[in-house]
Amino acid sequence: MYIFHNHGEAGGESLPHPHSQLAVVPDFVKLEIAPISFSKQEEDSQEAEHFQIFSPLASEWPDEVWILPKAADVFFAEITDAEIKDLAKILYRLIQIFDLRHGHEFPFNFYISPHQGWYLRIVPRLKNLGGFEIGTGVSVNTQDPRENHCFH
Repeated sequence: MYIFHNHGEAGGESLPHPHSQLAVVPDFVKLEIAPISFSKQEEDSQEAEHFQIFSPLASEWPDEVWILPKAADVFFAEITDAEIKDLAKILYRLIQIFDLRHGHEFPFNFYISPHQGWYLRIVPRLKNLGGFEIGTGVSVNTQDPRENHCFH
């Protein structure tokens, strides 16, 4: 199972409106979504009641933000009502910040890692991939993640 959201044409929107989807992926298709490892010393981060919010130093996209639950080694399906409320507040605030920085209809995606030890990754789609990125699969982020204004 894979949960994701598309917003805007540049965000890969295949329907004419923003939408979230839950996709069932057959077992024989291997998803290459690595479990996250997070160190406060390596990341610019903020804390909420139930979550750590950060922009990885090796982020792939400008203004990329990850939300990691403080409860370790749980599945997204195990999220509590208190965690849902906290996550909703975080997402609402991040979208407000992105709206102010990039306009109301900025393109973005998010996905929820399906692993035990889940996380949510938000990717504003503010750049087009270049030939180097497409050809090598190596991402080039032109913004220093320490300058992610979602945290300042």
